[in-house]
Amino acid sequence: MRRASLVALCLAAAGCGAANIKGSTAEQQIKATNGAFKKVDCPDNISASQGATFTCTAKTAKGTFTLTVQVDSVDNGNARLSLVKTAKQVH
Repeated sequence: MRRASLVALCLAAAGCGAANIKGSTAEQQIKATNGAFKKVDCPDNISASQGATFTCTAKTAKGTFTLTVQVDSVDNGNARLSLVKTAKQVH
């Protein structure tokens, strides 16, 4: 799967801590990049370290998916994220 680039997220501005990204901020940005995601849940206080990964859950009309997201870079208070893996959950 090709890596999907997500928009940069703030670190020191509203919605972010100095060394962490708020889960709700990541959720909003992930939903904004893919209209098929009706609901996204990410962990709170995501590490804003380059190379860090975290897992979110996204719901679409076709089911629930596990998303693996990576922090690609951190520069001047912004973190750039990429969606590195998407897997459909089987129930």
